[in-house]
Amino acid sequence: MDIHDLNDNPAHIAGVAALLYAEWSAFPRWSSTPAIESAIRQRGVATDRAFSLGMFAHDDHAVATASIIRYELDDCPEREYWLGEVVTVPSQRGKGLATALVNACVARCQQQGIEMLYLYTPDKQALYARMGWQPLEQRPVAGEIVTVMCLSLGK
Repeated sequence: MDIHDLNDNPAHIAGVAALLYAEWSAFPRWSSTPAIESAIRQRGVATDRAFSLGMFAHDDHAVATASIIRYELDDCPEREYWLGEVVTVPSQRGKGLATALVNACVARCQQQGIEMLYLYTPDKQALYARMGWQPLEQRPVAGEIVTVMCLSLGK
């Protein structure tokens, strides 16, 4: 499956929003598909180097997504760029789609001159550690304890 920038493929934004909603609708940020669509559209046109990527089945249904988000946590302004919204539909998990999207996000960030990426995860620390991410701290986010991790892209 090919990786697509949602800014270049706006017809796919609704499908990605539905995927994010299906995975995380219990959390305020993803509790409304119109709000998710709006956030993706804003990310795609902003000049702040944020973006969203997606992978789609042959019938154009979204099967995986990942984004680079600016200022994910309000209380950490020194941590500017975040990997987030990494989701694969259950039927496609274990096939390396999320890893391919994460790698594509990292490569694009390197091309854009971003030197450090952050993420938070409640349960995928081992996956990200295998990809070179380092744990920084554990903290509550949206009612759950997560591990904040970083990846240096600097030279």
